[in-house]
Amino acid sequence: MWTAVIALTVVAPMLAPRADGSDSPKERYEALVTACKLAEDQWRERYPPGDEPILISQMKLREAKYREWPVWVFLPGLLALAEKYPDDPAATDALLWIVEKAMLVPIGDRGLYPSLKRALELMESRALYDDPRLFTVRRLSLSFQYPSPASEHFLRVASEKAKDRGQRGQFALALAVLLMNRSYLARNPYFDQPKKNAHAAFMAGRLVPEYMDYIRKTGLGAATAEAETMLNRTIEEFGDVVVKGRGRETTLAELARGMLRQIRDLAIGRVGPEIEGEDLDGKRLKLSDFRGKVVVLSFWGSWCGPAIRMVPHERELVARLADRPFVLLGVDGDADRDRAKRVVERERMSWRSWFDGEPGGPIAERWQVAACPTFYVLDAQGVIRDKLPGDAKALDKSVDDLLEEMKQAKAP
Repeated sequence: MWTAVIALTVVAPMLAPRADGSDSPKERYEALVTACKLAEDQWRERYPPGDEPILISQMKLREAKYREWPVWVFLPGLLALAEKYPDDPAATDALLWIVEKAMLVPIGDRGLYPSLKRALELMESRALYDDPRLFTVRRLSLSFQYPSPASEHFLRVASEKAKDRGQRGQFALALAVLLMNRSYLARNPYFDQPKKNAHAAFMAGRLVPEYMDYIRKTGLGAATAEAETMLNRTIEEFGDVVVKGRGRETTLAELARGMLRQIRDLAIGRVGPEIEGEDLDGKRLKLSDFRGKVVVLSFWGSWCGPAIRMVPHERELVARLADRPFVLLGVDGDADRDRAKRVVERERMSWRSWFDGEPGGPIAERWQVAACPTFYVLDAQGVIRDKLPGDAKALDKSVDDLLEEMKQAKAP
């Protein structure tokens, strides 16, 4: 209902053409984006993050918030503008706007995916591979790494056809990351879990069949092997290309070698990389100090609804295993430490968390975490035994199996 009100009271007046027909594509683009920002500001006031309900009994309100995200209303208008004015720079702006929004919701959502797919088709047909904004805007570049049939196809074409060598190299690297992320999602598709709470079922019900089939049909070994091939290609063909990353200049070879190490170091059966840093209170926290215990690493952020919805189960897990050789440790991807601490207090999170400084921060990057919640389960020797999405049942089984394994090993 609220989205309809936005469309009638905000969108329509700003998009109405001038009587003399003198409004330009740029003006219409700016009107759309301005109207969307205004609508999002109103939406945030209606659903302030700190007051977002987390109880299962209040999921209807959470679903209302999701359905009323103003971007749903504006996607068709931006896409129509891009279709109507193919040679105008405003069309490119509109297409990039759509792609950037792809990282804010599940990429296969029926409200987003058709517009994203068409936007990528138009970008391909217009050979927009060399626009420097594709990799200078962080949120935009991250969007290309979210796996979907449309985004994978675009990256394959762009990594071969982009005129600029540096762009081709960055597309090749992005394709490798996408394939790694696709393999991870396919290991335990969240939308195929037999037991889902009401909100998880609601979110899964919004996914388009094309996206779900794409994830289900992923060949795990093949996707990882091709990711390694793309990383090696990046090193061999584009290794000397200089890019900016996290406030410093680096090369594509350095980035690709780091990802190759991550693929090999983070494989099941390998000792997990060391984590040493500060927790949310600024105190030293080191992963290897917990050798001798089964460790669950929980990658989360206060901004991530699915991660927050896992907290009640994490509390139950910690309480249930209080007298066992087990510890849960978080990795928080907030940029605001104080906000994260308020959420920890509100959600009664008794376990410690490293402060990673931002979504996809250094720890998440080292551990190849593209989405939260993500759980790594380590045995008493620090060996990675499992990597899981937000699946409570699978997490419990993984931890319980390892604890039983430790018990049997100590039995006379």
